[in-house]
Amino acid sequence: TAVFRNLAEYPQPFPLILLQFSDLTGRVVESVEYVPDEYLPPPLRGMPLMPVGAPVQVTVELADPGPDAVNYQLRFRAMPLRQ
Repeated sequence: TAVFRNLAEYPQPFPLILLQFSDLTGRVVESVEYVPDEYLPPPLRGMPLMPVGAPVQVTVELADPGPDAVNYQLRFRAMPLRQ
């Protein structure tokens, strides 16, 4: 579970979430991307823009990345434009 908010002064698209697990040397052992409809709670799914300043709580289910995964990093990426 994580909480984030849009600090821009305007609504913007929800990001793609990238979650990476790494070992003690920094080598990525597992990497997973989540699109908004995978991480948003049901009432927010399909919402086109993230509101300004409002906290958004997200929850994702994870498979165990294995015993080598001792660190993780959560990053946001812009969603690809829909054609």
